[in-house]
Amino acid sequence: LNLRLKNKAKRGIGTLVLHLSEACQLSCSFCTPWNDKNLFLTSSALEKALKLNPINIIVVGGGEPTFFPKDPQRLNMLYDLLFDKDVKLITNGVSIPNDSQWFERFNDIRISLDAGDFEKYKEIKGANLFPTVIKNIKTYLNNSKRVGISFVVYKTNILSIPNFLMFIYKTFENCNQFPYIHFKQVRGCDDLLP
Repeated sequence: LNLRLKNKAKRGIGTLVLHLSEACQLSCSFCTPWNDKNLFLTSSALEKALKLNPINIIVVGGGEPTFFPKDPQRLNMLYDLLFDKDVKLITNGVSIPNDSQWFERFNDIRISLDAGDFEKYKEIKGANLFPTVIKNIKTYLNNSKRVGISFVVYKTNILSIPNFLMFIYKTFENCNQFPYIHFKQVRGCDDLLP
């Protein structure tokens, strides 16, 4: 028992969820109500996270994680934290950072698509970026270890799920891997629930 406790202490915590940024290119109708382009995880918060020595890390938004500042000190701290860990990235898929090791840093990448056609995407996300995200999903599928596509289910898109699934099948069937599909519900917005 003592040996197990010592090993557990060396390993650190189980899962750490990192919200790197509150900034985002999109205006999703069900997402975080603010979009502060200047709110990023600080260097001191990253230092504290490093000390926790997590086994798993989930890098998410509520903003877009790929908006994280490109200053070398913070990036190096982030990469030190991600090194040798089981890391999942949840992104909107609008951009892929110009980083030669980007695909190697994550064991699992999930892109929040939430629509199976251009019109529904624009209605939900408030932007004309559907073709860009589809192109980036293909890039992720051909270069990453494990890739998923998420779909937030709410009143105005629940009936489009069959079309979404057919679109996913037809669009990505020839990639190096086929994405897993993750359906999730809206939380805290009862007026949007199906």
